[in-house]
Amino acid sequence: KQRLLGEARFTKALSYFNLVRFFGGVPLHTEHTQSLDNVNKPRAPVDSVYNLIINDLKSAESDLLPPSSTDPGRASTTAATSLLAKVYLTREDWSLAAEEAKQVIDSGHHRLLENFRDIFRPETEVNDETIFAIRHKSGSGGRSYEQRLILPRGTVPGVTGWGADVPRPDFHDTFADDDSRKSATFFTELASPTTGEVVSFRPHWFKFVDMGHLQSPADADTDYPVLRYADVLLMYAEAANEANGGPTAQAYDAINRVRERAYGS
Repeated sequence: KQRLLGEARFTKALSYFNLVRFFGGVPLHTEHTQSLDNVNKPRAPVDSVYNLIINDLKSAESDLLPPSSTDPGRASTTAATSLLAKVYLTREDWSLAAEEAKQVIDSGHHRLLENFRDIFRPETEVNDETIFAIRHKSGSGGRSYEQRLILPRGTVPGVTGWGADVPRPDFHDTFADDDSRKSATFFTELASPTTGEVVSFRPHWFKFVDMGHLQSPADADTDYPVLRYADVLLMYAEAANEANGGPTAQAYDAINRVRERAYGS
């Protein structure tokens, strides 16, 4: 029961965090809706929404959730703490953001994977870097349209993509060729699963492509990471930099760990 309550508070906080960043103040529902009498609620002030988010995450991380989880689709203490760091960062509460991020770093529950691509492979997506993810399971009857949105449309025989979400060429070009994240983030050619022909195309997203389900892209296995350890390191670096009026050795160390994984040195 305690864990379910913690997961509910975490999910509610994450949902309201997404809502308040998109829309500002939104109606707050904190009690069961048992009739139509209280459905049409007015918008709450932005500060009230953030207070709800922060209180839910503090409760979840301190009393209700396990320290870490072997299933990144279920919330843990480090997930709640990571999200709280992001909330404080968004609010420009630099010291609190750095403090929460440091707790995750010091917990020892997470690490950067050596291979950036492994974060997004279905066979390696349960890993020490992913803190919380929206999980997808092929063959379960659910639908994952993420992959269909990003695969090329009408280009590769046997691949039924929509090509609706593609990167801007100038964004693709900002990645240095020796940055290992480039080939894991974008791809420009693909072998047809029906003819074997290798087809070239403009840069498309590669992160969330499940190579085992190219012909059934809405039934893919690839998870969508919401919080990763790399996020926490970068949040800590930014918050520590702002809180101290400039870079610190700890901030440099945090951001350089991410860069070293990307460049191999």
